[in-house]
Amino acid sequence: MAAVVNETAVKTSTTDESFRAGQRLRDADTVSDTVATDGGASGSVTTDSGTYDVWVGVVNRRLTGECHCADARVTTLCPHAVALALDAIASGLRWAPAPARDTDTVDPQNAYAQLTAAEKGQVLESLLAERPELRADVGRLAVALLDSPGPARYGRARRADTEGLRQETAVMVEDALRELEINDLRTGHQPGFGYVEVYEAAGSLVGEALEPYKQDITRRLGLGFTGAAREIALGVLDGLAACEGYHEGDQVLNYAGEDLAHAYGWDVREQLRAAGAPLPDDE
Repeated sequence: MAAVVNETAVKTSTTDESFRAGQRLRDADTVSDTVATDGGASGSVTTDSGTYDVWVGVVNRRLTGECHCADARVTTLCPHAVALALDAIASGLRWAPAPARDTDTVDPQNAYAQLTAAEKGQVLESLLAERPELRADVGRLAVALLDSPGPARYGRARRADTEGLRQETAVMVEDALRELEINDLRTGHQPGFGYVEVYEAAGSLVGEALEPYKQDITRRLGLGFTGAAREIALGVLDGLAACEGYHEGDQVLNYAGEDLAHAYGWDVREQLRAAGAPLPDDE
């Protein structure tokens, strides 16, 4: 059975700004190859920024669009989808409800739980674009996370938060160093570096493993979260200290030298000294 899709239906499926922009695109003859397909209409919209392949159709009694432009939204039609829909209406295209899609039967909360960290970031950006009034709340949560992450998520007091951050960092640093692969040692003649001794190669691997934590310290210091930065630094030093001593087998740490906290922790200390927030034993 054909569905009733008219200009009013299009207008109520998008924002006023997107509807007007879509009207301008359609009036400028940017829409081409409009055909009935998959319960709706598909076609191309060509603008100065490129050509967009667009689909518009009725899903669960709601006019829905698919477009990969930057203006595409989860719940409203973008200007390209509006332009295509208006062109399809003007062409007398008969709309039919699309068959049920996988997305119609998936639990949204379960789908969100399966997203990667990067995909969750994209969802957040889309949500903030649709609900800009949430930016203040999101910013507040970001400040809380950067200032005292880790156990802060579980509602502990601030002192426990910072202590937990130090301990959490120490465990992660120790694990990262003990898991360094001996096969990753780049020894012998290395193009552009000459001959590399095994001890130098081991030191390079340790330094690479610590780099993300140093970058995190720099980031938090730059934002003014001195307390959290110091706890991460202390955690790095604790993790290095935990790796001291005898190591079974042929591990990278066997070649990394002694007094690891001193050998590899001096630049962490220097980061804090340069920021005017030295560690207690450096004051």
